[in-house]
This record gives sequence, C-alpha cells and structure tokens, in this order.
Amino acid sequence: MHAGFASAVGLGLGIYTAFRLRAMRLAYFRAFRAMEKPVEVRFADGRTEPIPDITAQVSGPSRWGDAATYFLFSVGGLFLGGELGLLTGTASAARTITKDPESRGRIEKAFKNYRIDVLQREIEQLKGKSRFEEFFSGGSS
Repeated sequence: MHAGFASAVGLGLGIYTAFRLRAMRLAYFRAFRAMEKPVEVRFADGRTEPIPDITAQVSGPSRWGDAATYFLFSVGGLFLGGELGLLTGTASAARTITKDPESRGRIEKAFKNYRIDVLQREIEQLKGKSRFEEFFSGGSS
C-alpha cells in the first residue's frame, strides 16, 4: 500500500517537474529569439566576418525532446516514489511487529525454524557428493 501510493505521488511529481522544465525551456527559447544578436565579428586586424543567423534552427524545443523529458522524469519519479514507499512500508511493518510482543515472539521463532531448515539442507548437501565429484567418479554412487 505504501509503495503504490508513493509511486503514484512520485509519478505525479515527475510529470509536474517535466512540465515545469518544459516551460523554462520555452522561456529560454523565447528570450533567445527576442534578444539582439550580433551580425558580424570584427577582428583586431580590422577584418570583419558575418555571423550566420541561427534563429530558424533554434526555433524551440522539439517534440522528441519533450517526449523524452516527460518519459524520463515520470520514470524517475516513479522509481523515487516506489523506493520511498518501500522504506515507509518497511518502517510501518517494523512498528506493527514490535508493538505486539506475542506476535514478535512468533515471528522470531518462525525465522529461527526457517534458518534451522536451511542449514540442515546445506549440511545434507555437503555430506553428499557434489556434481563435480559425480562427474569424475563415473556417475555411479
């Protein structure tokens, strides 16, 4: 529940951030078009060279750039929100478990039994022949 809610909030925050970034990029492009641009460069030796007008090439943000911005910011917000939701959910579960001493004892006992079972299986594997040994012993047990 925490991860789902936080992911939704993160996705919304990512889209909002992408929208704000696009608005700032549009403002920069408008400011670039409105400013006075030099038309020539004068060198120290007196020579002048014309500067090409690039206003047409810098017309504004592209649709592909906008799509990439929205996609990457929404994925980033989704990831960030999911991770924060995981952390808050884990903290909430830890508080719930430690609040009741009886359930905490049952969970600790179940975890100990699980560890015992895993260690017993590992001991059985170590006592038996490994696949490497079976391969070189001709496969007969």
